[in-house]
Amino acid sequence: MVAVVMITKELFTFYSVDPQTAMIDLGTKKHPVGSVRINVHLDYEVTASIYISVHGGKWYVSFSNDKAAVFCHRS
Repeated sequence: MVAVVMITKELFTFYSVDPQTAMIDLGTKKHPVGSVRINVHLDYEVTASIYISVHGGKWYVSFSNDKAAVFCHRS
């Protein structure tokens, strides 16, 4: 089974921890949902929306910009 949800920029904050790791805080200040740590495989720029999906029991975050699509595996 594959499950995918799109999240817009109003509901996430994206920041770098180190060159290979980033964090995504989900929710708002009033209604926080939680944080997701991801492994970054390519250079990226934060976009207006992200997609969180589950494929075969593994969680993924993906987004794209004008340069290229980026897929990150949740760590």
